[in-house]
Amino acid sequence: MRARSLLGVAGALAAGVVATFFLDPEQGRRRRAIARDKLASGLRHASESGQALAGSLRNRSSGLVARARRLSRAPVADGEVVNQPEPHPRPGNVPGLQD
Repeated sequence: MRARSLLGVAGALAAGVVATFFLDPEQGRRRRAIARDKLASGLRHASESGQALAGSLRNRSSGLVARARRLSRAPVADGEVVNQPEPHPRPGNVPGLQD
């Protein structure tokens, strides 16, 4: 119980110091502006880092999907044609008809 009350006193003391630091009539406005600018900068950098991380993860996952698709294909013997579409019938290209 004693450590808990000591922690409360330390917290109240810290809050008083912070309040005095920021509410100082001579330098308080400047200190608040600096703190606001640093907070905004930190949030902006965190957002940019998060976007970069998301892009990197997106690219890595697409690469893994492409690799899995490539590895899942059955090996093809040399000279074998796989999934080649039939030619579209055109005049002169229809089987069984001679010009």
